[in-house]
Amino acid sequence: MLKGLAPGVWAHVVDVEGFPTASVVVLISRLALVVDTLSGPAQVAPVADFVASEAGGRRVVVVNTHHHWDHVFGNGAFAGADIVAQRACPGLIEAQLRDGDESSRRPPPGGVPLPRVVFGDRLTYEDACGDVHLLHAPGHSEDSLVMFLPESRLLLGGDVVEGPLPDFCRRGGAGVGQDAASAQAARRRPDRPRPRTGDGQAHRRRRRALHRRRLQGRGGGQVLGRQPRRSRPARRAVPGRGRRRGRCVRRRAPREPPPGLGRGLKDGRVGAAQRDRGRLTIVKED
Repeated sequence: MLKGLAPGVWAHVVDVEGFPTASVVVLISRLALVVDTLSGPAQVAPVADFVASEAGGRRVVVVNTHHHWDHVFGNGAFAGADIVAQRACPGLIEAQLRDGDESSRRPPPGGVPLPRVVFGDRLTYEDACGDVHLLHAPGHSEDSLVMFLPESRLLLGGDVVEGPLPDFCRRGGAGVGQDAASAQAARRRPDRPRPRTGDGQAHRRRRRALHRRRLQGRGGGQVLGRQPRRSRPARRAVPGRGRRRGRCVRRRAPREPPPGLGRGLKDGRVGAAQRDRGRLTIVKED
């Protein structure tokens, strides 16, 4: 029996080796989306029956949140449906089926159909009932993705968020288990274990440390390897001084006209002018 999460959204939760695993159905005006197909056709059969009865004329789209067997081995229950996943998912499923040992889960007799519709970072289905966003969110696995439903305010995270501590995966599908990741982090800093989650995480950790220091009012410039900026003292304005080509120059105040200059100009008979120690003298003609 499927449980309603929001208008047009239902979930079917089963127990897979002690872990609750969900398959979610999202109905919009043109599509019937099935998020994850559990560990085989038998486990996902209630979801397939629900979609067959409720989909109507909608096109069925299966979304694999990542390549692990407990999320994709039921793909064969939806014959003729489009299977959507992140770009790395088909190759990782093939590697899982090819390189599995005796301890690995056996695929169902009908095989595992691979995703044929792939994307990189984001895929959006626009619909009148509300858009559906598929977002690449690596961490649990290289090809992990989440589904965001803005109208229902739901985020279907798959195994991206799980407790108490998720498994982490490097590029190429090589896994790092919980115990190994915790021991690796404890060797770096015993009081605060923090496992690596892939390439480029060191920079993100420094950014988070910087943000915490700023919230605590302790600056944080040295966290990223640079000195904090020092504020320069404000310059005091000096009257009579200005800036010219980077050097201070003194502006000369205007001088009063020398005696006799006004009388000479008024008479209209100015014959010659000469400078005598910085003062201007008017000499009249005889």
